[in-house]
Amino acid sequence: MLSTMSIGEKLAALVVRAQLSRSEFARRAGYTSASAIERHFKDDSFISPKILNKFVLAMEGLGEPPIERREILVLGDPTLVEDLGSPAPKLSSEDVAELVNEVVVAMISEGMNVVAPYVGVIVADTINRAQLALAKNERLDHKAIANRSVGRHANA
Repeated sequence: MLSTMSIGEKLAALVVRAQLSRSEFARRAGYTSASAIERHFKDDSFISPKILNKFVLAMEGLGEPPIERREILVLGDPTLVEDLGSPAPKLSSEDVAELVNEVVVAMISEGMNVVAPYVGVIVADTINRAQLALAKNERLDHKAIANRSVGRHANA
């Protein structure tokens, strides 16, 4: 059945299987609202690897049966997917705490309000960047990753 569905329909089916509302799915993927991801449910073009990585972080392991990374990655261009079998890397709770701390420090040094509603977006972006670094077997430099995320949002 999934093979005859559009990419948007396949994504919608995965979100339903994960038992997430579109708003909750968007938040878990690092977006502030469901409208930021709505086009992916309507469009039949492949989803970029950067966005797919966010979707993996939002849904992998949820649902019954648990959603596997490969089920999300096939929504992208299959020629860009290197290894569908390897599990997504996981950050330790210590890494997450360190990343959040570095985000707050970087925001203060940029003169940003650390109680602003976009703090969660910056933290999610930082965690996504760290996950990507782990996936590429890069050294996890908490401060540099946080500074890149904060700088991107401070200049937006």
